Amino acid sequence: MNIKMTVTIPEETVDRLRMAVDHRQRSAFVANALKEKLQAMEEEQLDRALIQAYIERYKEDKALDGQWEGATLEGWS
Repeated sequence: MNIKMTVTIPEETVDRLRMAVDHRQRSAFVANALKEKLQAMEEEQLDRALIQAYIERYKEDKALDGQWEGATLEGWS
């Protein structure tokens, strides 16, 4: 389902859109551009969350390694 919206766009951007995209394709073009931008933002947010989770996991693993280091190296010269 499509919803009609009113948005404010800088005049220079509108001029460029008018020159680059046929008037019958503008709504689809803008919708696709928004979709791509939103997807990129979501992926970037996920990347940041994964990096933070990896950092936290590394800290946990490092602490756990320290606790088990004596047992792990037991019997080694």
